[in-house]
Amino acid sequence: SYMVLSGLIKDLKGYAGLLMCSMHMLPTNIKRRKEIVNRILDQGSSLHFVLERIVVKDKLDAESVETLLNLSSVSANPETLELLRNKL
Repeated sequence: SYMVLSGLIKDLKGYAGLLMCSMHMLPTNIKRRKEIVNRILDQGSSLHFVLERIVVKDKLDAESVETLLNLSSVSANPETLELLRNKL
């Protein structure tokens, strides 16, 4: 749950990184998601997403994951896909 994650990331001293099964486990709320990722990075830890084989070790990596998550949410919406098809 997000409550457990929020508690875990308060103090990551002694942890090189945090392991998650998937980047899709992060909150869907963009602001909250960025807060979590930045909190991890600001403490000098990295974030590992096992299924996607992605490691977020800096802000640039975090932006790439954010882009992937945004694309994923767009592609999961049938109405958005239909709009894109009509414009192509």
